[in-house]
Amino acid sequence: VNFLHPPISPIHMLTISIDPIGTNFPAGQVACNVTINHPFPATQFCGFDVLGIVMGEHTGYPNVGEPAIVASHPPYCLLQNADGWTRWWNQTEFTTYGTLFGYIEGPKAVPGWDSTHTLNAFKYFSDDLGEDGPFDPDPNARGFFSSTDPGINTRRYELQFPGFGGVQFHFKYAVSASWVAPLDGAQAPFTADEYPISANMPEAYLVYLVDNGSTAFYENESTYGGDLNLLVEVRDWQLDGNLSTVPVEIGGIFIESPTLFPGPVELNLGSAVYNDPFNDTAITLPVLIEDVSPTSSENQVVIVTVKSGHPTTYEPQIPGITGFDFPDGDLAAYRIFNVPIGGNIKPVADASASSPLQGPSPLQVNLDPSLSYDPDGVIVLYEWDFESDGTYDVSTYTPDVIPHSFSTGIHYVELRVTDNVDATDTDNLIIDAAGGSSDWPMFHKDLARTGRTTAIGPSTNNIKWSFDGDGSQVGEILCGIVLDSQNRVIFRSSSGILWCLDPLDGSGAWTCAVSGGYGYSTPYIEDDDSIWVGGPDCTLYHIDSGGNILWSQNYSYGNMAGATIVQDDGSILFGTWSGYLVKVNASGVVEWEVYNSAGAVCSGPGIGEDGNIYMATYGNRVYSIDQDGNENWMTVCGPGDFGSTLSLGPDYMYAASFNGTVYCLDYNGNIVWDTTVGECRGVPALGLDGKIYIGSMNGNAYALNALNGDIEWTCPLLSGVPSTSGVLDGAGHFYIGSQLGDFYCINTVTGTIVWQYATGSTIYCISPAISSDGAVYVGNNGGILFAFQDQ
Repeated sequence: VNFLHPPISPIHMLTISIDPIGTNFPAGQVACNVTINHPFPATQFCGFDVLGIVMGEHTGYPNVGEPAIVASHPPYCLLQNADGWTRWWNQTEFTTYGTLFGYIEGPKAVPGWDSTHTLNAFKYFSDDLGEDGPFDPDPNARGFFSSTDPGINTRRYELQFPGFGGVQFHFKYAVSASWVAPLDGAQAPFTADEYPISANMPEAYLVYLVDNGSTAFYENESTYGGDLNLLVEVRDWQLDGNLSTVPVEIGGIFIESPTLFPGPVELNLGSAVYNDPFNDTAITLPVLIEDVSPTSSENQVVIVTVKSGHPTTYEPQIPGITGFDFPDGDLAAYRIFNVPIGGNIKPVADASASSPLQGPSPLQVNLDPSLSYDPDGVIVLYEWDFESDGTYDVSTYTPDVIPHSFSTGIHYVELRVTDNVDATDTDNLIIDAAGGSSDWPMFHKDLARTGRTTAIGPSTNNIKWSFDGDGSQVGEILCGIVLDSQNRVIFRSSSGILWCLDPLDGSGAWTCAVSGGYGYSTPYIEDDDSIWVGGPDCTLYHIDSGGNILWSQNYSYGNMAGATIVQDDGSILFGTWSGYLVKVNASGVVEWEVYNSAGAVCSGPGIGEDGNIYMATYGNRVYSIDQDGNENWMTVCGPGDFGSTLSLGPDYMYAASFNGTVYCLDYNGNIVWDTTVGECRGVPALGLDGKIYIGSMNGNAYALNALNGDIEWTCPLLSGVPSTSGVLDGAGHFYIGSQLGDFYCINTVTGTIVWQYATGSTIYCISPAISSDGAVYVGNNGGILFAFQDQ
């Protein structure tokens, strides 16, 4: 799909949007919508039989009838809801690299991995199919992808990636389309009937299988058998209106299975009947295969091959063009089906009775499997994997409630149940254990700097209250906003005051004088609601929940640039504009310092799940440092500077640079991808939907695919440019401020503006905050703190 992406295409003609419902990254499950924009709008180049082909990565199964055909069968099929399988454009057989009928590496592909499957699953794109509609296109429309009105089609993909030794999200993707010139006199907007029937792909296209009373069964490895009684329906859209030509257009129909019976079985085309009153392109053939030998009650498949009568090969049908590599086998359509096998019905795992699923850490969760059941037997084993790492931590023989304490972070928990004949099923939970006892105790919410909460923020720009100092000069509000356990709003202003405001009406609960001046150092709130905050003169303050200074210490490292962190052992971390990361103990004694010779440590560090310290700095450097101050690694991500810290995900970390690039690195310091979006001042917000969110100084907000960096959507802001680190709520809202003083709420699914509000002054407040009661707080350079909350 090289020509569908920049720089060859002016925009992304193909986009992938992760659907969080049905997606479980640790289990290798991804549900997503793929959208294709017609690359030649308003032209005659309308598409027929457009396929979005996914080339997978699991040990393949060769066909018995033709060993060159290699496919991954369920349960390891990459695309679980395939519309069909095709041999077009696989890497193994179409080897004329860099040509139209060969493999061309797209700009989003990660080199170093090749798919060896020659039979690959596809989803079918046409104007009459919705995102999640069944593959049952209107035969009169002939699978038409128009170039206008709307010229855009979306299909849902449900992908299962292999997870042996850790999930590997590897695949290749191709788009296939068929076309010939329209009939004489045809004009835009074109319709399907303005093209000859040869515009459709020359293969028997839609293949479907129906159980017709099969008796196949499996009890155990010595007790199995029965017959398969099936109906195979085939639709061929190259008929020229003559029903009698359907069998003539088909060169043969074969059915085989890797386990159920030996060798391919050829069906008798003379037994075909036309029994679909709504579709005159369909024929049905009966299939009876006796004495099958299933090896399990699950994942027993048959492969149906429908060979095309004309043409007979995959040779490109372009007059005068030669020299292409293509398969030697017959042009054919394929379907792979799970067939019904009687015997045991597998159990159903259900972990939904577990609670609570979110709260402050350490979060005590009662893991409850009691809603699990077995339709035809009994469950004999319940197993819990607390981190979805493949190791089951607790096993019981009865549906016991298992209490377990989860540390700060997002945890993916799996329940597996086993019945009395060793059949299994799994269910998954997402546990969100928030750090500290408050909703938003530190810069960008947590130690991973995710900028994400499960609380639901406002869907309107209703002002709950605003605070301008009650007559006092507040000064610029540059630091991030934080909240204590009572949802009191705490921030430091350039006037040298630490403010604590009542969340109900914005009245001043207390103030505390600290060092003043230009500074972005965001307070940190401990579990007892005491506060740590740094000043421009490199003074560190510890203040109690009533606003009294408990302790202060001045250091000689220059202006504290970013957020302070207090660790479980009482040690404190802070970064400075002069390039230092400093660790002091609970008494204020410096334990170590790390110096970045390229300049500032702007927004302070984050703490990974491995306990290491991660920071992004000037010089476009990313560091991993252990708790003793030793450098694990340092990666330079090209020219430029990182003006904010990292967002730390479960597998990758993300940083946005002044050079206009968002970078994704793994935890060994390797750059996984980089995407250009324009100069960025904030830290990316990391969604649970598989996307990261960032604002750019080019005036846009962006959603990027967290796995590959693809731009999922671009939202042009109506005024100003994003100047803060945006934050996410639990209802699909992304909140971000701008230089011209507008504060925005953006829909994370559509990338459209839900609301905006003009605050009257530049917003450099580096991170808003979201409370559990649905309020969003942000300050501006005019010294006003705004509270937005739905009425």
